[in-house]
Amino acid sequence: MTPIDTDDQHVLQRIERGEFPRPRDVNARVPAALEAICLTAMARKQEDRYNSPRELADELERWLADEPVHAWREPVLTRTRRWIRRHRATAVGTTTATVGLIIVLTTFGLMRWRRLDLIHQTTEVLVEQGIDAAHVGDLDRAISSLSRAVELCAHDQALTDLHSRVARNLQQVETHRKFQQLAGQTLQEGIHALRQADGSDARIAQAEEALALYGGIDDPQWDRHLSNSVLTAEQIASTKSTIAKLLNMTGIRLAMYDTKNKAGRNATERALALFDLAEHLVPPTVSVWMARMLFNRRLGRD
Repeated sequence: MTPIDTDDQHVLQRIERGEFPRPRDVNARVPAALEAICLTAMARKQEDRYNSPRELADELERWLADEPVHAWREPVLTRTRRWIRRHRATAVGTTTATVGLIIVLTTFGLMRWRRLDLIHQTTEVLVEQGIDAAHVGDLDRAISSLSRAVELCAHDQALTDLHSRVARNLQQVETHRKFQQLAGQTLQEGIHALRQADGSDARIAQAEEALALYGGIDDPQWDRHLSNSVLTAEQIASTKSTIAKLLNMTGIRLAMYDTKNKAGRNATERALALFDLAEHLVPPTVSVWMARMLFNRRLGRD
């Protein structure tokens, strides 16, 4: 089969212009490398053709030997297929090893995912148990469950958010237990417990330590410090009531100092300020109103 139809009356003009169909346009099964050899051999410009018949023969021998030819730049996929054909045993071994590695990595990934999922589920169960215990007032059991949950999810970066949330819950319960202990001891001894021989008042210090757990006297934003708490609404309300009792008791104890000197007057002024803080939490009792009237009279106010 000739590249140009010799019956065409314009055959010479077509030859001069290099107008002929590409081999793969005539037969799509012609290999791309062989087509490139043919097109190079039939290039219109002499400098684009092979320099000699020997060079063309060498190119054809390379193609027949399944080697790269100069006339065609092979795609990576073609070079890979040739390498596999020539190194079939190695290719099979490499493929097997690769598949094995993928299986191992996939298995490891699934095992890690299942482990993290199990840790997550167990942690959530412990948190639920801890919060339930806190809601019924069993703070020791709540702290025990939440501490185990914190420890369980503390050693994997993938559980950082869960760990932060559980640690925050644990801190809230620990803070509430310490507050209850300090407030309980302070209120149990009552207003009239004697001061120390050196004039110090351990009960005032203890009350201030308890109040500091929820912001302190200098930052009396009790709602903000109790927001997003694991405590129930009733427990939060009870905590605010206890804070008010501590404020009122501290105020009364402060005003027990002598108002004839500057320190005593300052203590009485501070006591009245604490009464005002407590009134924002719960309505004042009759005894607090009486104390407020008495302290104002001591300061010379009607």
